[in-house]
Amino acid sequence: MKSPSSRRAQDRRAAETAGQLRVAAGRYPEDAALGRLVAELSARSEEFRRVWASGEVLMCAGGRKRFRHRAAGEFTLDYETLHVPAAPGETGVQLHVFSAAEGSADAAALAAVAAVAREVSPAPAG
Repeated sequence: MKSPSSRRAQDRRAAETAGQLRVAAGRYPEDAALGRLVAELSARSEEFRRVWASGEVLMCAGGRKRFRHRAAGEFTLDYETLHVPAAPGETGVQLHVFSAAEGSADAAALAAVAAVAREVSPAPAG
């Protein structure tokens, strides 16, 4: 069973995600694939139907997110999701920024994840 704080965080993320999806649906009402996605999520998930029915729209989201990584263990990062709108007919961009307080255990964990990423995907030579 999830802890109450974990459940609240999951509910918040669900509301943020549905709010961002609602922005896209409003911006691209003719997008059939987007309409099918909303219909499928609505058919499969009571939680999605509840969140979608709220009508909430969200352009910028932020908060804290908990991670579990094989090399870094559990840690929490602050995040901001910024939406860069696009011209009609083009796809917008989302920029996800994660950070941790300098010198914190979370910052050390983030550095460990970055080190693993460098090992897996080294910078190109030259």
